[in-house]
Amino acid sequence: MKRYHLLFALTAIFALLLGACGAPPTLPAEEAPAEAPAEAAAPAADATPTPIVSELGQGDVQLIFWHGLTGPDGVTLQAMVEQFVADNPDISVRIESMPWGIYYDKLLAAMVSGDPPDVFVIHEFNTAGYVRQGVLRPSTDLFEGDGGTLPVDDFKPELLERLEFDGVRYGVPLDNLGWGVWINRDLFTAAGLDPDVPPTNGQELIEMAQELTLDANGNHPYDPDFDASNVAQWGITVSNPKNLYQSVLWQYGGDIFSG
Repeated sequence: MKRYHLLFALTAIFALLLGACGAPPTLPAEEAPAEAPAEAAAPAADATPTPIVSELGQGDVQLIFWHGLTGPDGVTLQAMVEQFVADNPDISVRIESMPWGIYYDKLLAAMVSGDPPDVFVIHEFNTAGYVRQGVLRPSTDLFEGDGGTLPVDDFKPELLERLEFDGVRYGVPLDNLGWGVWINRDLFTAAGLDPDVPPTNGQELIEMAQELTLDANGNHPYDPDFDASNVAQWGITVSNPKNLYQSVLWQYGGDIFSG
């Protein structure tokens, strides 16, 4: 019989930022130079980080819980699980946390071997792939109104919708990290837009972005002569979340250095 598993979907617009929370892999130790044979070569360290394991609770029913939150967010999650086992003394939880850099590879290997964790955290944008593979237990019946106890009103409807496939919900939102919109006031003014009146919905964002987008001849995307292959100014850009930190770093006079 196929074994199904419940997941916590990490619903985050820039969820990959969490990858920075994990410690970097341990690098192999350098060998002693060849011209110094008297010194033994240092043993190579294991390049694969070892998962951090926590055993919580004394209950006979054990849940295996995997996640990649190895920073302060992991400490908060640990406290939540500690409260859970205190409220449910018949359940014990074995937590295994590891950096995102190795997390998905280990999760895939566990899936293939037929021995995955009972509960695990994945990013929302990965949910569809796991649904297609048929390895997730539907979570619809865990919510109020469908036989469960989870209050639907505790979650933003948009987050729950992102976890629904063919009318079936999978996972429970764990957190939601939202982007802010930054406006270039000079470009807004040059385009005839009021920088003090930002977009309030998706349609307004598209319309303003079209006004701000220009090809080399000054045409907008809605103009018939607009040359999409020769754009001089884009009205909006969404960068890799890591670049956000670089921008803030330089704005505050910082810089990147190599150790």
